[in-house]
Parts: sequence; C-alpha cells; structure tokens
Amino acid sequence: MFLLGIFTGLLCALSHSICYLTSKNHAVRHPGRTLFLLLYGQLLMSLAALPLVIILWPGQLPAFAPLAGFLGGSILFYIGGQWAMISAMHHAEPSRVSPLLGIKVILMGLFATLVYGFRLSPQQWIALALCTAGAVSLGISGGRLTGKAQRSIFLSACCYVLSDSCIERLVQLFAHNGMPLFRAALFALGLTYSLIALLTLCTLPWVGGWQNLTRNRKEIVPFAAFWIIAMAFYYITLGLVGPVFGVVLQSTRGILSVFLGLALVKLKHRGQLEQPLGKKVFLQRLAAATLMFSAIALYATGIN
Repeated sequence: MFLLGIFTGLLCALSHSICYLTSKNHAVRHPGRTLFLLLYGQLLMSLAALPLVIILWPGQLPAFAPLAGFLGGSILFYIGGQWAMISAMHHAEPSRVSPLLGIKVILMGLFATLVYGFRLSPQQWIALALCTAGAVSLGISGGRLTGKAQRSIFLSACCYVLSDSCIERLVQLFAHNGMPLFRAALFALGLTYSLIALLTLCTLPWVGGWQNLTRNRKEIVPFAAFWIIAMAFYYITLGLVGPVFGVVLQSTRGILSVFLGLALVKLKHRGQLEQPLGKKVFLQRLAAATLMFSAIALYATGIN
C-alpha cells in the first residue's frame, strides 16, 4: 500500500503540472479573468464528482461535528488556495509557480508537528528541507519573481496546507467509520466537490451564466479535467501515506512542469505560456529536481 501511495502521488503531480499549463493559457488569453476560470472550472469538477457521492454513499455517516469541521475546512481553504494559485499565474510562468508551491512541504511538516503531534525523525526533517530547497530553487532559477507573485504563491501554499490536513482527516474519518480506504477517499472527494458546486452555482449570474462556459469550454474543460483527476489521486495518496509525505510526493510537480515546458519547446508550441529557457537555467532546475527526488527517497527510508 505504501508503494501504491507513492505511485498515486506521482500521478497527482503529473496531472497538476498539466493543469497549471492550461490555467496559464487562460490567463494569457483572458487577463484579469481568474475568477471566471476558477468558478466555471470548479463547477465542472463538482458535476464530475457528484456521481461518486451517489454510488459510494455509506450506510451511516460519522458524527456531525468532526464531519462538518473537516469537510468545511477542506472546502474553504481549498478554494482560497486555488484562487491564490491561479492569481499567481498572472505574474509568473507555470513552470515556476508549480515548484514554488513546494514550500508547503516544510509548512506541512511544521503544522503536522505542532498541531497534530506528528513525530518526524531528523532524517525526515532533512528530507523536508531538501525538498523545500529544491522547490524554491526551481522557481527562482529563471529570475526574481514579482512581489505579487510571491505573495500569491505563499498564500496558496498556506491555504493548501490547511486544506490538505482537513482532507486527510476527512478520509480517515470515513475509513474509521467502516469504509475501505479507496472508497473513503473517493467518497470524500465527491462529497467535498459536490458541496462546492452549491457555492459555485450562486455566483453564475455575476460571471455571465452558462453561455460563457459554452464559449470558453476549450480552455475550461482541460483545466477542470486534469485538476479533478489530480485531486482524486491526491485524496487517495493522503489516505495511504499521510499528509506530510503526500505533500512531498506532490511537490514533484515542479520538475514535471519543467519537463513539460521543455516538451513544448521541442514541439514549437510554447507561445506565451513560458519564457524561453537557457541551458544554464535548465541545468539549475534539473539539479534542483534531483534534490527533490532525493528528498523523497530520504523521507521514505526514514519511515519506521
């Protein structure tokens, strides 16, 4: 199960990397329309997740208080993190924003230790530090980010840490209530996104109704599809390996974004999505990625 958690974590990272490229494409074509992409994309994700609730509904739900707390926290902090992440795409290339979100690795380690009482070995703290250093190096190797981009990335990372913590607790809550882990993870995903749909529907009159979704479906549908796929893998990963190592695995989306950017260069399809990479910058990012993968191995071998 542990190896399966690593596999699903890497699949999550790949899907997120593709999603970031689609969101940047929308930001370039429609400046200032971050809320538009967020709302319509979220609505499509929610509609896709609704069947999971119907199919996987358990015979009995857990106690209301913890269910409402973890579910509400996962929704509110997730929306805040997604908004800040997409906003950052207005001020930086996705292959830089994606790895810099890896700062949530060290934030998650601190949060899990101080709030939940997780005990991490010195080897695992070194792994978290390496992963964070690699993520930051990947993001800054192309030059200095604007202040707005830095603030958006940090806010996004903080929100995602809180949301991920609530998600992991929500999955475990359903699992302890008698649901198999995979079913618990997918049901938690479906329930979370279905409730988000209710919030999203209330905002449609302010962003143009369904007509705008139809006109811009070529940009919104890929964003929504890859994000919901990434989150399905992530919910499973958090249930299998826990929030700290789950975040470490997710941080590999940074190097995957770099490779995707390189692929766009080879295909001559970069356009305005990315700034051209020089050889020196690419080697710097590749070296930083090596740090991140080394951190994964170091953390995994430090688990008792």
